[in-house]
Amino acid sequence: MAHARGDSDPPAAEEPPPGNDGSVPGGLPDRTSGQIYRIPRPQRVNDSPASHPLQTDRVAAFRAAAEAHPLQSFPRAAIDDREGASGYCAGAGRRARTRRKGSMTAAPGSTTRPPVFAARGVSKIYRMGDVEVHALRGVDLDLRKGEFVVLLGPSGSGKSTLLNILGGLDVPSCGAVSYRGMPLTEFDDAALTRYRREHVGFVFQFYNLIPSLTARENVSLITEIARRPLDPAAALGMVGLADRLDHFPAQLSGGEQQRVAIARAVVKRPDVLLCDEPTGALDVQTGIVVLEAIERINREIGATTAVITHNAVIAEMADRVIHISGGQVTHVDENRRKRPAHELAW
Repeated sequence: MAHARGDSDPPAAEEPPPGNDGSVPGGLPDRTSGQIYRIPRPQRVNDSPASHPLQTDRVAAFRAAAEAHPLQSFPRAAIDDREGASGYCAGAGRRARTRRKGSMTAAPGSTTRPPVFAARGVSKIYRMGDVEVHALRGVDLDLRKGEFVVLLGPSGSGKSTLLNILGGLDVPSCGAVSYRGMPLTEFDDAALTRYRREHVGFVFQFYNLIPSLTARENVSLITEIARRPLDPAAALGMVGLADRLDHFPAQLSGGEQQRVAIARAVVKRPDVLLCDEPTGALDVQTGIVVLEAIERINREIGATTAVITHNAVIAEMADRVIHISGGQVTHVDENRRKRPAHELAW
């Protein structure tokens, strides 16, 4: 006999109906009305119990799912209403000027390199109740193939927010970002995940290593989902850790752990290397060793490299220095001669 629901029973939760296109409600709120946009329902690789990722090879299932969803097949429809979002973009900053400071002039060939990233009118606003925090205000920015760029500015200037948007970890409130002509700001979460996995390497201030795995094993994790990875030992050798392959994080110094994190980022041969304060937790000498490793990766792999820092000395090793303040790019310096990392001191 069916149970009769009493007056004291809570009302049954009603699942929102799917859209006409088979979509399901997703986590993309309209930034003006709070309405939730719908995300295309992902196609299942195989619903049979034998192929469930919990019962078979997780990596194989992950790869199959990736192949089922090509990078450009996930447009993020109406990520913002350009007319309705005018409040976010009003007064969206000014175009930065490129300046030459002393010996800091254009690096040979730097302006002829094709752009990898193009950001136009990028703004980011975080809402906390009735308070709006403007992290970015109308940023226009190009990053070129293979160049080494430093994003320089004080804490709270919007550097990390901009890096997260370029890396596909966050989306702007308005504006557009493209990567090699592909509109990142129109990708949904699945496409952004594929973009990060196949094209971007991240290095953060904190190392985020798995304590129970050796240096080699921490790096090897990435090779399981990369399309054309380096050998983990070779990646560790590039950052000067060929003799630390089988050491656990607790057996490594802070600088060595950060270099393991760099090896983990580059083992998949990324097209882009994004580094958020990679020397922030290190002393000067150890920080220089880490910068030498990043410098070598940029030179030998050719990855477009962007380093966030508030340390003006590090800017001397860059092709270009992009100054950020108050959520805006204020000006850009170009270096005629880049100083190698081993010459830096602060």
